[in-house]
Amino acid sequence: MVNHAGQSEGSSVSVEALRASTFSEQCRATIGPFLELIRGTIVRVCGPAPQAQDLHRALEIDTTLAWKLMRAAFDSDLFVAATYLPGPRGCSIFGKAAASVLDDQRVVERIEPLSDAYQRFIKLHAGDRDSFETMLLAHAEAGLSDVPLARRKEAFKANGGIWGVQTRLLGGMFFVRPNTEFPQMVDMVVMTGLVDLRCLRPHVEWPICWSRWSNDGGELRRTDGGIAVDPSNEPMSPPILREFCSKPLPSMRWADAADGQSACLLTDLGVGDTAMRTVTTAEYMPTVAPRFRDPKNTSAEFAVTVRAPAEMLLLDVLVEEDTFALVDREPEVAIVSRLHEATTPQRLLRHPRNLLPISEKVEVVRASPRSCEFQPWGELSNAYQSVSDRLGWSMDRFTLHRLILPFPILPSSVVMSFPLQEATPLSAARGTSLDASRV
Repeated sequence: MVNHAGQSEGSSVSVEALRASTFSEQCRATIGPFLELIRGTIVRVCGPAPQAQDLHRALEIDTTLAWKLMRAAFDSDLFVAATYLPGPRGCSIFGKAAASVLDDQRVVERIEPLSDAYQRFIKLHAGDRDSFETMLLAHAEAGLSDVPLARRKEAFKANGGIWGVQTRLLGGMFFVRPNTEFPQMVDMVVMTGLVDLRCLRPHVEWPICWSRWSNDGGELRRTDGGIAVDPSNEPMSPPILREFCSKPLPSMRWADAADGQSACLLTDLGVGDTAMRTVTTAEYMPTVAPRFRDPKNTSAEFAVTVRAPAEMLLLDVLVEEDTFALVDREPEVAIVSRLHEATTPQRLLRHPRNLLPISEKVEVVRASPRSCEFQPWGELSNAYQSVSDRLGWSMDRFTLHRLILPFPILPSSVVMSFPLQEATPLSAARGTSLDASRV
């Protein structure tokens, strides 16, 4: 809170002086002495090398409060330590208990002003504790490794209410292998899945999928679709994999989308759990992109763009052996903001300000009907086997790269990247970045 004299309440530091220093400098000046006071008081009470249980017993305070105080006092990173500082009530309990045990009322006189200053500091910079802790962790040595799961879950619920739609699982799945006739190119199957899509209000239409193919510079390579894996689909109809969709299928229609593309929309959807739908698509894309690197393209990317509030995202990339370099290792993953829709995912990756933190890891295993099983989507492994059988591919020649992301952030693209192999003079080709699945 700032008073009308332009001073931070309870402090002689002017707002102008605060603006002249960085946030991290202000944290060290304001929070550092508070942490030092707590650490020194704990050592006076418990002696050197104390444990949370020692503090709990000595002061007869709540075990959770004792644990928070220990983390705040002894974490080596100030910005992490500050996230464990108790609120005013907890600090008051600690100060009074320590003053009683030490028979030193000056403990309270020192702790309460610093606690009050810390609360004013939070209000000045963030307004609330949650936002402030996000700011602190972003300045920590390890950085903000993830957007907390609780916040992502809250966003899922809120976005479902806003947009009137939710899905239990959003899936983007890819098979990739060298083309037999033109081994410098790759063939691909692009699969998408909306599992247990439900509408919370009537008259909602939602896209199933559409494709975009570009090189690293964002130049559009092609907008035409592939070949439906399921031969029962009529020409120009969506590439539905009917065996793995709920019955009856919802109505669908084509609509114009950006960059001259067309999107297939689900229409006439009912409301609530009794009208939930599962829709799976599968397209075969022969010779869709080059296999080798060149000066403009160094990696192949596979992306799922989050456009529906989802409880879980699944990104599976099944790569046949020798297609890309280091296929048996964990590929790079990123969550890329889609707030700036005109910028392609690859270009966005070059701007750290548009990268969202992620801590989830990619599982890498040899593909098989068993390893491809996924409990939240019981039919997924059977769908993979059906696709590979239809195309005459052997699943055991592929390596599965699987990323599972609870409550994916809307709007964003979840991207998995593989380094491309060096090209020979005869096989050099252009254009390798793939953003092939948007739901």
